[in-house]
Amino acid sequence: MGCSYFINVKKTKLLPVVYSGKGLPEEIEKEAKKIYLRRGRALSELMIINRSSDDAKDFLILAGLGVDCSGLVANVLDAHLKETAGRSIQRIVKQPGWYKKILSWVRPRTGFSADLLTGELNSNKVNLREVMPGDMIRQGKRHMMLIEWVESRNGRVVSLGYVESNTRPVWGVQRGEIWIVGESRLLEEQKWSMEAVKRRYARSSDKGIVRLRI
Repeated sequence: MGCSYFINVKKTKLLPVVYSGKGLPEEIEKEAKKIYLRRGRALSELMIINRSSDDAKDFLILAGLGVDCSGLVANVLDAHLKETAGRSIQRIVKQPGWYKKILSWVRPRTGFSADLLTGELNSNKVNLREVMPGDMIRQGKRHMMLIEWVESRNGRVVSLGYVESNTRPVWGVQRGEIWIVGESRLLEEQKWSMEAVKRRYARSSDKGIVRLRI
């Protein structure tokens, strides 16, 4: 949970993949060590000036490293697929057109977005009664969350946990929980551990629980 949030708004194609918000944990760690050796003292002094705590997340923020929402979900699902099915998410996710398909192989993971992973091209909608770990919560075209665990009692879902990378309520990777007060109700009508996240989700259009087609 110590990883910061980062999205490359410039969308430059010249920088390494680790600066795209889609870096793997080991890639981010390796790049952070390189930056610390070059600029560690200057960044540490800046953290003190800004009265930030001298921890890894603050350093990553100042260094411009981290992971965005789709980068986090893709990395987690990729690790799971490789372990359980011997397949990479790169081979599963469809791209809209040959150009983007070729580009996704030249620059792995940079072509993944919340809309691509949770949209109709790659995912199916899932009923709350059938939700499973690994399903995704679509929040419009620009944000997504990953369902990390599901608790059921007597065949009914009673709660689920999600993980996401965002800028609020905190900056970076964060977890939350949703308690199911009624399986027939909409997701925004359930009880969320973070009210601000619930309101953000409720304001979104084109939302819901989806499952990646494998």
